[in-house]
Amino acid sequence: SPGITWLGHVDDIASFWRSCHVAVLPSHREGLPVSLLEAAACGKPLIATDAPGCREIVLEDQTGLLVPVEDPPALAEAIARLAQSEELRVRYGAAARQFVVDKLSAKIIGRSIVDLYDRLTVEGDIPGLPEAKADRREGKIILVSQHYAPFPSSTSAYMTQIAEELSRDSRVVVITSAPGSASKLPLSEGK
Repeated sequence: SPGITWLGHVDDIASFWRSCHVAVLPSHREGLPVSLLEAAACGKPLIATDAPGCREIVLEDQTGLLVPVEDPPALAEAIARLAQSEELRVRYGAAARQFVVDKLSAKIIGRSIVDLYDRLTVEGDIPGLPEAKADRREGKIILVSQHYAPFPSSTSAYMTQIAEELSRDSRVVVITSAPGSASKLPLSEGK
């Protein structure tokens, strides 16, 4: 197609981002999208769909613009808006870089993950869950999955089966980015 260049794999991502004006990620859902983290770290303004993961880094009218999922006209409008405004690109890009430095650097995320696992495994408390005072099960197992109920797929069904099997003898905590997958409290007996 005229006007479109398919780059394929890019080895030097920093040089690539230096040559770009805006980072755009239309997606249905993400974990925490590395492509947007890299672009923000390089001081680029962000445009993404208002989907889980994307909205954690694209802060509306701060680090960039969010558009509805599967709305090509809104996405095109957002791209045109930033293409036509150097002032917005500079402001959003600087804010995106600062946000990554202050909140999302590898060191900060790594430290918070280690702290979370320390709390879950060493201290024994599970945020949001009542204490298991008379829990007959020994040990605690933490499963981390991108795929978990309520999204039907063979992987989520498999993860659910693993969690249920492990919960016979151990207390199981599943950490997932799937929206709506948290347990409803209070838990029923044995769950």
